Amino acid sequence: MSTIKSQGWRQGSVFYRTDSWSLQSWFPSVPANAFLILITHTCSVVNASYQKEPRAEFLVACRTDKYRKDVSYGRNSRQLSMKLVVAGKEVPVLANIYDKYTFGRHWLEDFSPANEVSIPENELRTLTTWLSRRYTRPAFPNEFNIRIGSAIDKIKKRLKKADVKDAAGCIASVGLDIPQYDIELPEDEDYELGVTLIIDSREFELHRAALSVISDFIDEQFSCCTGIAFIGVDTVGDDVLTVAASRSLKLYDFDNLSLQDDGAELLLETDI
Repeated sequence: MSTIKSQGWRQGSVFYRTDSWSLQSWFPSVPANAFLILITHTCSVVNASYQKEPRAEFLVACRTDKYRKDVSYGRNSRQLSMKLVVAGKEVPVLANIYDKYTFGRHWLEDFSPANEVSIPENELRTLTTWLSRRYTRPAFPNEFNIRIGSAIDKIKKRLKKADVKDAAGCIASVGLDIPQYDIELPEDEDYELGVTLIIDSREFELHRAALSVISDFIDEQFSCCTGIAFIGVDTVGDDVLTVAASRSLKLYDFDNLSLQDDGAELLLETDI
């Protein structure tokens, strides 16, 4: 057990299928050049008992030609684009939620993580949040989704426009403040709704003007929805959003917020 800890294994360690005969034997379909990211929590990885923690888990991430904003920040529940650091250079990769595998944790004793590859701390936070949200994201009432449907369609189209497309790409999450989010309300009762755009703080100032345009458009569309008592739109950086404020928000899953030039269609999780 001390071997696992001394070799530096922890959540976010990166390795290859070719590093171990056991990995090659048990996972022949995993590409040999794919990055395997250890996603088991560090405390479990180095736990002293194989009886308590017999297995570990990794996620497959493959190189891509470019970083895909449309599936970044964990906004897509099925795919995640990240940037690993390989020999000092950023390398874009893509992971699929279904490409997760478990294996005997004792296998980690036989080899070490790849020294030349690392996952930045902010990317690891995004990865772990993305993994957990697969099971914890909210399910909004059908009646609520029906009432905002026309507004969402118009907002999706607006986010594709050239003047706001780059700014849309730095929206890390869309939070909804909706007290009755788990209730199917009757037709004569309004859903209260507030929207918070959570922005990648590294790009906030660069896109402030375009984000204001997006915010005003969202305000205009939701204010016109029948059966919605709209409170307004707030725009905050992901570095200043308080824990208390985040607890009141239900993150609304967009498959895409910024589209690449590949003709991909903007979809909501609730559409699928």
